[in-house]
Amino acid sequence: MGRGPGKLLTATEENRNRSVSRHASQLSWPRARRPPRRPGARGIPAIDLTQHAVLIPFVILAASALVAAGLFPLVGEAGHALQRFDRQFRADEAKGLDIPAFPQRSTIYAADGTVLATLADENRIGVPLSDVNDITRKAVLAIEDHGFYEHGPVDVFSIIRAAVANLRAGKVVQGGSTISQQLIKNTETGNAETFARKFREAQDAIRLERHYTKNQIFELYLNEIYLGHGAYGIGSAAEYYFARPVQKLNLPQAALLAGLISSPARWDPIEHPDAAIGRRNEVLNRVLSLGWITPEQYAKAIGRPIKLSGKMRNVNTLGPEPYFVRYVEDTILHPSKQDPNYQRYLRVFGKTYPDRRTSLFQGGMKIYTTLQPTMQREAAAAVQTRLPHQGAKPPADPQAAVVTVVPQTGAIEAMYGGQNFSKQQFNLATQSGRSAGSAFKAFTLTAALEQGVPVGKVYDGTSPAHIPFEKCPDKAGPWTPANAADGEGSGFINMATATADSINAYFAQLIADVGPVNVSNVAKEMGVQSYARDAIVDVPPVCAITLGTVLVNPLSMTSGYSTLANSGVHCYPFAIARVVSSEGKLLFKGKRSCRQVVDPRIASQVTDLLKGVVQFGTGTAANIGRPMAGKTWTGQT
Repeated sequence: MGRGPGKLLTATEENRNRSVSRHASQLSWPRARRPPRRPGARGIPAIDLTQHAVLIPFVILAASALVAAGLFPLVGEAGHALQRFDRQFRADEAKGLDIPAFPQRSTIYAADGTVLATLADENRIGVPLSDVNDITRKAVLAIEDHGFYEHGPVDVFSIIRAAVANLRAGKVVQGGSTISQQLIKNTETGNAETFARKFREAQDAIRLERHYTKNQIFELYLNEIYLGHGAYGIGSAAEYYFARPVQKLNLPQAALLAGLISSPARWDPIEHPDAAIGRRNEVLNRVLSLGWITPEQYAKAIGRPIKLSGKMRNVNTLGPEPYFVRYVEDTILHPSKQDPNYQRYLRVFGKTYPDRRTSLFQGGMKIYTTLQPTMQREAAAAVQTRLPHQGAKPPADPQAAVVTVVPQTGAIEAMYGGQNFSKQQFNLATQSGRSAGSAFKAFTLTAALEQGVPVGKVYDGTSPAHIPFEKCPDKAGPWTPANAADGEGSGFINMATATADSINAYFAQLIADVGPVNVSNVAKEMGVQSYARDAIVDVPPVCAITLGTVLVNPLSMTSGYSTLANSGVHCYPFAIARVVSSEGKLLFKGKRSCRQVVDPRIASQVTDLLKGVVQFGTGTAANIGRPMAGKTWTGQT
């Protein structure tokens, strides 16, 4: 039996002190450093290649082998490259080498923890080495660098062996790079086949192993490698190909992923399954030859077909609730200056749009929202049951949207923004500009009571009303609004009757006396405003707003009505409950922002008036057998 891959930590000490920042550029893996290894220490080669006194002869030997192997072309400036390398090495050898942060995907969750969406420029989920099972580590080490835990940063014997193999084959069939060199190539130097790049790679590999442990380097490597179809790192690849966490990979699965490292396109199991099986079996043979698995394990694994699963290939799809997810995205990428959390968003996610986008798509954040899936499903079912054939034009059913807000906090618990996001990405719940109709009369009632108009105030409800130009100067002449149906509201009626029966003539006279400016201001204070990018909410100070000739959307109206339900306290609506870094640090916690905008007694009076709508007025069809208040409206768009 051959030697194993070395002792690997199951709970690495170095992972305990990872630095975490709220910005994506620092949301990464450990930066812990250790003293340089001593010559002759465990895992160090007999010749200490970190001493540059012997480095130049070694590099010349390695370079010659590489040239012979065809790993990079021979150029006339090779001697000068060696000299430059030596000078640079002497200048840099005392400096630390810090691997740049790897982009990680961010995940958006509902309030119950279910995944709503995964967002990524690079589909990568960082996994600590302790989460990578033993067989996966062995498969990767076997095919990429089986002596990683035994040799130094550059393995001259592997280089010579690869040179001989390549000379025999007449082409490049083997490489001699260690895992440390591969990590440097992928993150620092690139892959240009030149002396200068190769020399720099060797130098940086030495610096790397001076400042990171072998386990840290292996963990970084496993999280950096590209494995095809946008999957970066062993964790995301396990999910993409097999829909399982890396901890649960079996031997043939681990071997398949390990085989992809050198050429994910050539051995793609989706596009080239036969080639993928051949490569997987090559890895299995290599693991067996090293004595890291038994013949029985090998025989069982090599006979198994490839079984892939696409259940977790959902990165950047926006998930089951795309309208809500897009609203969350816009909250981060395009925060409103009116939002009480505006400055906190800038501090956490970045002051500029590029910074915020990097945080969102590369920061590895976990974004927990206020959405309640059960309530969201009920909202969708209510709309789709009543309006199964929604469309933009008749004879299709009208399009609909639903928003639910917790009055006491402002938390958005449901947001149905449309029926088909792929066809219409315009969110009806937050971005539409539709007439409020008679539902706006609640704000006229609030303004009237604030101005001292009594609930018993009576007007002639006969249709049409005649409002002189002096009271509503926004009109070209006298304003003569009519009731919704002939004969409604004839004679003098009080505020309660006018509200329950939604008498336009009454409310036209009421706003004329109260003043449209006061009604407009009250509506805005209560929450009738824009809460989303490109939203259309307009409440001009004109008399006709009492009849709903304003541009609003369900979120703005829900926010306004929630103020009445909360005894006159308006709470700014929000969708993000908290944000956690990839390493578990709390970066942001949504805080309710509430203030008293209407006297509690007035809010209670208006609510009582709206109860009559459901009990005996135009909204009796909504009566569910317990106290409730609301306002109906009809309109044309």
